[in-house]
Amino acid sequence: MKEQTVIAISGVKNSGKTTLIQRILPKLEAEGLNVAVIKHDGHTFQADPVDTDTGKYIEAGAYGTSIFDGEKISSKRFCNSLSDFSDCSA
Repeated sequence: MKEQTVIAISGVKNSGKTTLIQRILPKLEAEGLNVAVIKHDGHTFQADPVDTDTGKYIEAGAYGTSIFDGEKISSKRFCNSLSDFSDCSA
């Protein structure tokens, strides 16, 4: 099994957490890393709303995303190309 690293980014609302993650994701992807983002939502969330932090992480190249609140969790895994499909189907 490959070694995995976990990085936690936290801060108060509107402190730049999403912007930081958006800027880091492409750099990590360029290094050949598959990066997933897990986000806690302090409120109940709607699955796949437009223009959310989760959508921004996907656009920035996240390999997967998860979001959870006190009631539910949503996780997604993405493939960037057909050549990656065999790795993403598991």
